[in-house]
Amino acid sequence: MTSALAAVATLLLAAAGQLELGISSWAPLAWVAALALFAFQLRDARARALPVLEPPLATRRRIAALVGVLAVGIFFCVYRLDLIPSGLNHDVAWNGLYALRILRGEPYTPYTAEAWGRETTMLYLQALGIRLFGVEAPALIYPAVVAGILLLPVFYLWLRELFGPRLALAAVKLV
Repeated sequence: MTSALAAVATLLLAAAGQLELGISSWAPLAWVAALALFAFQLRDARARALPVLEPPLATRRRIAALVGVLAVGIFFCVYRLDLIPSGLNHDVAWNGLYALRILRGEPYTPYTAEAWGRETTMLYLQALGIRLFGVEAPALIYPAVVAGILLLPVFYLWLRELFGPRLALAAVKLV
């Protein structure tokens, strides 16, 4: 199977699984098949040597640049958090209502079809925020800020693996 055909098949399986999630019993099988096909492609891609398009970046310079970029990212995540966002918008308010339902004993589900459907990881983090800070706006905002900050280095490592350190640093700076 060519890599382009495998990529198209992976996307089609994932899209079909997402479209039918919660409706058809075969949707999880489509997701598992898409994940297996993706893992096969990743293994195949690692076996092929890619040409080096840029000279290597010195480790010290790369680490210093990463620390600087992460510091800027963290700054913009927490800067004026008391004013931005201004109040609770409809998504955060809905998440808060669902988080309260979780605290009242709502059964665990990884996905909810309510409010046009969404995964529930952030809802459980916001329920933890409510448990720690009470029913206040920061309890709903802080978990998203912490998740965003923790995802910055993960995003950098992922992009560095795919495209190299220079493009990864530039992309993390833009996030």
